[in-house]
Amino acid sequence: MKTRTFLFAITLMGNVACAMAQDMIVLHMKDGTTRRYINGVKDTTTIRLYEFIPEVLDASSNSTQHATGYSCQWNVSRAWPYEGKYAVAIIWQDDLPANFEARHGLCFGSEPGLTVDHCDSQKHEYLPGSGSAILNIYRNGTAISTERYHIMTVGYDVLPMHHIDSWEDGVTRYRLSLGNNRYNYMDTTLEYGQTYYYRTFAEVKTEEGGQEKTTILYGLEESFRVPRVMDDFAYYPYPQGTEEAMKAFAANFPTDVKAPTWKEVEPLWNLWRATDEGKAIDLSADITTAEFDDGTGYRLNRIPKEFYTWMTNREIVIDAFDGLVEIGNSDALNSSDYNYQGPFVPYLATADSIDNVDEKWGVPGGRYIRFNPTKITLNVLVSYGSVEVVPGVNYKILLNFAPETPAETLAENVSDPSMTTKITVTATSGGYDSVLFVKTEIPATTVTTLEVPNYRPAGMGLSLVYRTDVTNLETRRNLYNKVMRIAQIRLIPLK
Repeated sequence: MKTRTFLFAITLMGNVACAMAQDMIVLHMKDGTTRRYINGVKDTTTIRLYEFIPEVLDASSNSTQHATGYSCQWNVSRAWPYEGKYAVAIIWQDDLPANFEARHGLCFGSEPGLTVDHCDSQKHEYLPGSGSAILNIYRNGTAISTERYHIMTVGYDVLPMHHIDSWEDGVTRYRLSLGNNRYNYMDTTLEYGQTYYYRTFAEVKTEEGGQEKTTILYGLEESFRVPRVMDDFAYYPYPQGTEEAMKAFAANFPTDVKAPTWKEVEPLWNLWRATDEGKAIDLSADITTAEFDDGTGYRLNRIPKEFYTWMTNREIVIDAFDGLVEIGNSDALNSSDYNYQGPFVPYLATADSIDNVDEKWGVPGGRYIRFNPTKITLNVLVSYGSVEVVPGVNYKILLNFAPETPAETLAENVSDPSMTTKITVTATSGGYDSVLFVKTEIPATTVTTLEVPNYRPAGMGLSLVYRTDVTNLETRRNLYNKVMRIAQIRLIPLK
């Protein structure tokens, strides 16, 4: 049931000494006193009724999105999450006349039944002009009105000074400026899972018993609940290594390499857990669970040493098809600087996938991709990668190149399939580049394997960039072409 407070503003027009009784308005005040106002043909008394029920602005951003995809609706005008903390804005409007000299504010607390004397905190709005929220309304792109609202923000003290919020309703667009809200701010920690109550109020000037006094008018009491979600407690929708668990796991790696994060090792973790060895490891005592608004959360508190042993002793195969990351061209490789790769221009090379190659050719993996430039002046540049390469492990790398097989699959603009090409290969891991081969000749008639006897990655994962390294003059003289046929790549850990 709504509680409504009515104020009477009375204007006396003229004064007639002699008036009939029926031309008199009598007001019986709550304090027992009476007021008599004379009316007549030439005299009028105007009575205006004011109802204080502030309109709270329902903005577009009163919901928060969380890491698990969970969406939480807030019964406020605006809600912000920030690094596990929350803040809200209460924005409201009323039409109290200026002669009431109203001072607006907000009561806030963790229990219902709020008043200025019964709340955790209350604050008056500071500087209604510069500190208030301003709503600009546009229709069909044209500004039609500007409305000023009262504002109070509650929560963490990192709110933007002039946050802008915009949303649309059909042809109408609303643009909200929160003003300088640091003035109108309650420094309160909003606890997870806690329900909070808020109530707007206005202090106004009234008269009682012939004396001026201050009366407090209250708006309707509202409430909102702070969500309790996994992400704020470092829990996950399925078992994942905690920060503490990953720090302990990092002790297995050499100190001169970058230990991987959980996100980086998770693909290998899933592979290991699917093996007989991984299934045999009981992790039930190392997993904790808790219930949240967005479901059951999990923590993996220990990464077994057996996982490290398995991941550092497995051979890695990068498939010719699945390992391909990017295709492009480099157009300025006539320089003697073999580190120069030129501007990377995507999709200027064809990639012909050759599958089910006959065993007689001896192509590792039985398939390869032929990369051919779309312009004779461009060198082909492609990138292969694997997220399974482990930092600190010494690998022997085998880079396999296929011959041209069979002739009928040859791209139309390759005049001589037996022509040799020259390639340069660069490896990148943990932010460090290593040039593995420079202008190395790769024939088109036989399988060619380039061996890197010992490569030690500095971080999790590996990127291999291949490029043909043939000048335009060499192409015009039919000395080399710019075609690569990349087959399987193998990384063998050294004992």
